[in-house]
Amino acid sequence: MRFVSLFSGGKDSTYALWYSLNQGWDCSSLLSIYPKKDSYLFHWPIIQNVEPMAEAMDLPLTVKQSSKDELDTLRDLLSKTDAEAVVAGAVASEYQRVRVEEVCEELGLKSFMPLWHKNSLQLWKDMLDADFKVMITGVSADGLTKDWLGRIMDERALNELVGLAKKHRLHLIGEGGEFETLVVECPLFKQRVKFELGEQKWDGSSGWIDVKAKVSSSSS
Repeated sequence: MRFVSLFSGGKDSTYALWYSLNQGWDCSSLLSIYPKKDSYLFHWPIIQNVEPMAEAMDLPLTVKQSSKDELDTLRDLLSKTDAEAVVAGAVASEYQRVRVEEVCEELGLKSFMPLWHKNSLQLWKDMLDADFKVMITGVSADGLTKDWLGRIMDERALNELVGLAKKHRLHLIGEGGEFETLVVECPLFKQRVKFELGEQKWDGSSGWIDVKAKVSSSSS
């Protein structure tokens, strides 16, 4: 099956892409939408890193700045594809799933969300087992302090996150906007990507860290 993949650089969209490629499907292009801040449909912090990440994966990338109507932007992008399906990394957001499926149905495209309703803890474990290195780039929930910004998820961090999720009733995979992520290393990268940490922005209860990615000249 030939598909396009909605890609933000975060853990869910990247893992959904990896999963789909491992089914033997052919990815014709990555599609990234640069949304307005605090979008409920698309990932927004440090979205600009999708370009060097796509380069490292040796996959075509189409980017588009979101208009006021995000669905119109998505519809415009998908109407130009020659693929037969769309892959998205939705896990639990009905808002995201329903809207993507509606646009796909309208355009005669299949929609595939391989992470949908997966157990959150198992999904984290699967990502780590697949050698995904995931950085926390934004936090916005009780219990998640600025010390999490720039932190790479590992078994210890996951155990801490599980404890915080139980105590503060966080969604363990961050589907409620509790945190944002960026994949800094994974099996899809054919070239090494360097990530430079920049300024932290913190307002006392939430914040994010600026990260800039660059493809290294040496292969991974």
